[in-house]
Amino acid sequence: MVSLIILLLLAWNFYLGYSRGLFLQAFYLFGSLVAIVVAGLFKAGLAQALNLWVPYANPTQGGKMAFFTTENVFGLNRLYYAGVAFLIIYLAVYLVFRFLGVFAHAFEVSRLEELAYQRTIAGGLAVLITAFGLALFFTLLATVPMTGLQNFLADNWLVKCLIMIFPKFLFE
Repeated sequence: MVSLIILLLLAWNFYLGYSRGLFLQAFYLFGSLVAIVVAGLFKAGLAQALNLWVPYANPTQGGKMAFFTTENVFGLNRLYYAGVAFLIIYLAVYLVFRFLGVFAHAFEVSRLEELAYQRTIAGGLAVLITAFGLALFFTLLATVPMTGLQNFLADNWLVKCLIMIFPKFLFE
């Protein structure tokens, strides 16, 4: 059921990207890339502060992790707080670019929007940005040492695929 919702969300975002056009969607992709760089640079300081504010589930004895199996289960809180910090900074910077994208309609770019394949590329870029956001969210959930949550994430093929293709080094 979750895979179906994710697929519908990706299809909807393809439609949105297709309707926005290549210029605006490329601007949003640029904003996402800038947000990744900024979040990567500033997540460490925020992660230290979040350690006192954001709760983290304690690992239970005998609990197994479906992902991050090479990490010490008692050290996953470091990844969790770095991931939460990355997510907060990423969303803040990306929302600034989304707001600026509202004003991008003022530019006359109708020449760029004539071909159908350009709109298809724009839809693909929208799917890429959405898949990154979903992968970020599910990877963050994968650091929580709760058996029920781990089983849920491991049993869903699309969630597992998003977690496995996501670059985990962004959290470190």
